[in-house]
Amino acid sequence: MEKQHLKLELEKIVKSEKAQVILKESLQNIDSKAFKENGIIQTYEIDYDGIRHNPMGGVMVTIYINGKSELYVKNTLEMNDLTGELSGGGGGYSSRLDELISDNGG
Repeated sequence: MEKQHLKLELEKIVKSEKAQVILKESLQNIDSKAFKENGIIQTYEIDYDGIRHNPMGGVMVTIYINGKSELYVKNTLEMNDLTGELSGGGGGYSSRLDELISDNGG
C-alpha cells in the first residue's frame, strides 16, 4: 500500500504544470530546434510507469522522443526541502538521440 501511495505522489509531481515546463525546457536544451519544423525532437511522452524515487532525492523520469524507445531522455526532478520549489536535476540521453541531434547541427 505504501509503495502505491509513493508512486501516486511521484506521478502527481511529474504531472504538475511546473514539472512539465522543466521537462520541456530540458528537451529544448538538448535540441535547440526542438518542436520546430527542422528539430529532431518533435513529440515526447513521459513513461509514467517508469517513474522512480531517486535515493539521492528527487524523482527520476524517462521521456521517449517521437514515440521511439531508442530515443530517450532520463531526467531528475528535485524538490527543494526549504522552499518546496521544483527544479531540474541531472540527466542524460541516448546515444542515438545524440547522434541525430549532432547530425542535425544541434
